[in-house]
Amino acid sequence: MTTTEAPKKKPWYRSLFVQVLIGIAAGIATGIFFPGFSDHLAPLGQGFIKLIKMLVSPLIFLVVVTGIAKVGSMAALGKIGAKALLWFTVCTTFALALGLVVGNVVRPGAGLNIDPSTLDASALDEKTHGEHLPGGVDFVMNIIPTSVVDAFAKNNLLQVLLFAVLFGVALAAISEKVQPVLLEVIDQAMHVIFRIVSYIMYLAPIGAFGAMAFTVGNYGADSLKSFGMLVLACYGAAVVFILILAVAVRLITGVSTWKFLKYCREEFMLALGTGSSEAVMPSVIKKLDAAGCDRSVVGLVIPTGYSFNLDGAAIYLSLSMMFLAQAVGVDLSVGQQITIMGILILSSKGMAGVPGSAFVALSATAAAVGAFPVAAVALLLGADRLMDSMRVATNLLGNCLATFVIARWEGLLDTEKMKAVLEGTLVVDDPDDVRAHPGHGAAAFPPPPMPCRRSRPATGRPPMPKERSMSDATAPSGADATVAILGSWGYYGLLDDARSYPVDTPYGAPSDDVVIGTAHGRRVAYLTRSGRERNIPPHRINHRANVWALHHLGVRHILAATPAGAFDPAVGVGTVVVPDQLVDRTGRTDDTFHDDEDVRVSFAQPFSDPTRAAAIAALRDQRWVVADGGVVVAIRGPRFSTAAESRWYAAQGWDVVSTTPYPEAALARELGMGYACVALVTDHDVIAETPWPVSQERVQEELDANTLRLREALVRAAATLS
Repeated sequence: MTTTEAPKKKPWYRSLFVQVLIGIAAGIATGIFFPGFSDHLAPLGQGFIKLIKMLVSPLIFLVVVTGIAKVGSMAALGKIGAKALLWFTVCTTFALALGLVVGNVVRPGAGLNIDPSTLDASALDEKTHGEHLPGGVDFVMNIIPTSVVDAFAKNNLLQVLLFAVLFGVALAAISEKVQPVLLEVIDQAMHVIFRIVSYIMYLAPIGAFGAMAFTVGNYGADSLKSFGMLVLACYGAAVVFILILAVAVRLITGVSTWKFLKYCREEFMLALGTGSSEAVMPSVIKKLDAAGCDRSVVGLVIPTGYSFNLDGAAIYLSLSMMFLAQAVGVDLSVGQQITIMGILILSSKGMAGVPGSAFVALSATAAAVGAFPVAAVALLLGADRLMDSMRVATNLLGNCLATFVIARWEGLLDTEKMKAVLEGTLVVDDPDDVRAHPGHGAAAFPPPPMPCRRSRPATGRPPMPKERSMSDATAPSGADATVAILGSWGYYGLLDDARSYPVDTPYGAPSDDVVIGTAHGRRVAYLTRSGRERNIPPHRINHRANVWALHHLGVRHILAATPAGAFDPAVGVGTVVVPDQLVDRTGRTDDTFHDDEDVRVSFAQPFSDPTRAAAIAALRDQRWVVADGGVVVAIRGPRFSTAAESRWYAAQGWDVVSTTPYPEAALARELGMGYACVALVTDHDVIAETPWPVSQERVQEELDANTLRLREALVRAAATLS
């Protein structure tokens, strides 16, 4: 998956959102005017949902395994889970309370005066199939599958999630040589699943048409007349809940719920049309990942939320209890309402996977409270399907926003990427999406970025003024960082209390303002090489201005992150190489500050041992696979190596190739700064033996998948340097 500048808009009729909207409208019309015929259309919606559901379990497994294996730490995993459950409990409790409040204010069942003795409870038994909600012990035991195959066969998400968590933790703990290979296979399998999903999504408009036609034809006008007030109350309560939740999430994460809904409009429209949130789970997972949420958080929060964070269902349950009591002429006391909320807080957690779960929960709650006959629950048989859209949309949105919240709390939300994606200034070019790439091949290379005015070559810049030593420059007030992270786009947002410092240098403008903030109690600087808008290609980076600007602000150590290609296939993609030697093949001439004086600089050991040691320790602490030492060959770019060059580099015994370590390392040495290259292996260059050759898409995909973890390790390393 790559991120690119927004492309030209495709024709409106090719938009999945428009196609699904047309399908829903056609389904409503068919259900109203041809209700008898609409009965025969149910298989269209059911078939589409089944096609998606057959992929949900393997997808959850693959996403969770890759996310956990890259997190590595069981403690970090436990923190994510604990915070997710805390957020789920708070949201569900608030949703239940809101339903009770709306029920008291609107009183949707008042005046119906129904005699419960006239109700047929047998229809209720048929709806629930005699099921009951599991108790506490049963619920926990049901999470443990009889066998792994059984969990996948029954599509039991909690059981699949348990196995995936155990598998991911075990994968993170095995041999460093085996892990990257197996993880790469799992990652590629995940792309295969996403590709299958993209095929199935061609059928989404047909599925939405069939599901909506059946619903309207069987439950539409007559049910709406009888239960209009209850339906309006439920939908109104859901709107209030979403508005309050949106404000809370905006304050915590900065996420605009409206922009997120616009970003995922196809998924929400499809969920509304089919009445199933599982039908869009694969697409939602991928979009959350693309919007800056770390995969480990997405993989845990989304499937767990399907059982523990049913906000829409919570509103419906508590409001329905009020409706039923009012319909049979019973006024519930405050104590009884509190009891109802307490019971539903527990029972709503076990609803997933139980046939007729809403009716089971309502029946169990009515029996426990004893204020009105359980048979009264049968009143809702005609209205329940009308609530599906509200429940599905609210549940889905609640889980998506919960993912942003947990990611933000754990420092695993790339806020800059999130804002860019939601605002539409950065879009996901997904090679797995056959709707975007009808040729079914990899995404075409985007055109090379246009040079930026700020990134003109440094050749011809005025030399350093002789009357002022390089170390005499006075840093502006507040620029008190001694360690800098030099990286690519995606590192913004990693520092607290961040402030930007524009710096004018004798060599022109740096790639961007230097950002200085706090991380782990230390002041740290950050500078992007490629510019805030990602518009500076490697060969146009003004390295002299970048390094001089950091030195001017008081930086003494540079941790330089860079993508790299490995020549040895045994060095897995996702490995981090911290080289101790360098070969320059860039041919650059803007690689010194001493243009007008005869100075010799020792460069036998191009990288600083203390700076390297700090990086290696932090990376290993974060459970990265780390190669300590090696030779990095620096090329100029933007082109990748030829096959002959790649073979020659490998024959020399060199380990990785990248575009940025030189001249950065040499310039840092001239200014007396410690410099460490932290090279993330994104590919295997163009050696013939690898199935993972270099491409722009592959490089960006690996950066997107690993940036959050890598920057956290670099921040921890920065905190140990002085």
